[in-house]
Amino acid sequence: MLKYLIIEDDTVFRTRLVDALQKRGNLAWGANCLADAEQLLAQQQVDRCVVDLRIGSESGMDALRMLRQRNPQTRALM
Repeated sequence: MLKYLIIEDDTVFRTRLVDALQKRGNLAWGANCLADAEQLLAQQQVDRCVVDLRIGSESGMDALRMLRQRNPQTRALM
């Protein structure tokens, strides 16, 4: 079982992806902004992270930097 974090501002896409990963037996959480993602990462260590390139007015590159600082072993897909 893998732990996923989905950082995506599109609510429908984020929800469907989280649901699909959970149905396959994984743990998955969604965040709609960098602040939510940072809060989740403070509570959970994740194995994989799916990051939107543009998260509202924020940059997915900032999310990747934050992720690398917290856990360099986490694999990310943008």
